[in-house]
Amino acid sequence: MYQRDSVPSGMNNDVAEEALRGLYLIEGHHFEVLTFSVGNSAETLYLYMVGLAAHILGPGTLAIQMVGWAFGLAIVWLIWKLVERLDFTIPPWVPLLTAACSLWLFHYARNGLRAISAPLFLAAFALLLDRAERHSTALNAPFLAGIVLGLSLYGYTSARALPLAFLAYATYRILRHAAPRPELLRRYGAVLAGSFVSSIPNLLFFLRHPKEFLTRGDYVMTGGAADYAANLFWSILFPFYYSDHYRHIRAGQYISDGVAAGLTSAGHDPLPVVFAIALVLGVWQGRRLLDRPIAAFLVACWVVGTLSLGIAGPSPTRLLLLLPVYLVFVCVGFGWALQKWPKFRIPGAAVLLAAGAVSGYTYFSGARQGPDYRICYDPGPVAIGERAAALAAQGNRVMCVVGRDFSVVNYLTHSNSANVKIVEFFARPFDPSLIPFREFRPNVLLIQGSDKFRAFAARFPAEWRAGRDQRYYELKLPLQ
Repeated sequence: MYQRDSVPSGMNNDVAEEALRGLYLIEGHHFEVLTFSVGNSAETLYLYMVGLAAHILGPGTLAIQMVGWAFGLAIVWLIWKLVERLDFTIPPWVPLLTAACSLWLFHYARNGLRAISAPLFLAAFALLLDRAERHSTALNAPFLAGIVLGLSLYGYTSARALPLAFLAYATYRILRHAAPRPELLRRYGAVLAGSFVSSIPNLLFFLRHPKEFLTRGDYVMTGGAADYAANLFWSILFPFYYSDHYRHIRAGQYISDGVAAGLTSAGHDPLPVVFAIALVLGVWQGRRLLDRPIAAFLVACWVVGTLSLGIAGPSPTRLLLLLPVYLVFVCVGFGWALQKWPKFRIPGAAVLLAAGAVSGYTYFSGARQGPDYRICYDPGPVAIGERAAALAAQGNRVMCVVGRDFSVVNYLTHSNSANVKIVEFFARPFDPSLIPFREFRPNVLLIQGSDKFRAFAARFPAEWRAGRDQRYYELKLPLQ
């Protein structure tokens, strides 16, 4: 809750578009597995939750954040359980502190982008798959695991790597495990059966619209073989070192998104140095755990996820799927240090807390918020949207003039959209003649307080102007 409306310093337009899609699905009673409303296509499972929250609480930042927080807390709990299943000798405070101190997880939970559903599904499926391996004779556990695997495909595009990772894992287990192959085939067949059942809507959509289903997210695949090779190289290094080349919304042939660039352009790394060192130790020590199903599956996710997602570049949004994998092996590294040096318990906890404190301080202080960050998070449209919503609720007809982030204002004024007109001058020069005063007949004009509009707003009498921290100008117009 701390500074939830000021850090990040605005609502990202991608997040606002997802919330608008959610409201479209909920209020229009639409059942869709991929929605093409409001911008690019998107999977809908997470959007239904955001839409329901916004419908109940009203279209504000809190509705979006509450869903993101719930997923973030669930991921913390799931990582704890993953570590517990993998190595019960690791104290519970290690995974809990590790996950809670992850700025990467915190940032996405705070923003509420639907990508946060991907790590939750990976962790949940891994736990259910491990349960199925432990209870080898029952088929209900693998069937339930398959249900979750199928549902993951309705969450976020990067979750499409999970079925491939499962197939790689199952092949490895069948070839290397001592258990009778018919038993393993029956178990993994139950997983596939469960995933088939929950994937029926997706399969029906695919049969009707194969191109739309298969090309979802392909806009990030730009460049040639050399670009893919470079992207893959830096994606392999992603949890250990993040190249400055990728700290932008777009760099060469690399296409990122506002939430990812909002994290990296401010100088933050997905994993702090302490976590990266522990991850190296955890990977080395994890070799002895590969006979355990949960470790083998996490490694399969790491390999398949990196190869399939990494060729488009080391995007923190797309690779968020692998967050549980990274953090589990970070915990293995810390656990090894605790076993080797028992007196490291208190210093180890202090190190984790210090990493979280340093990350939190740099995040909230905004010390390195450069131009890319301000593009990703502009407080002006949020302030205009909230003010326009309040004025429109009182019966005013409000004209909003913004330079970007149309969807932010559109989402915040959704409840009184009939009384609000939004004019956006994005990637084009400002032309006052394009503001439809006569057609809309507003009695309040809100203009974003940016350099693009400052000269125009200065033409109006000073006594008509009011604003919040110069984020916008509010001009009372005579009745048309």
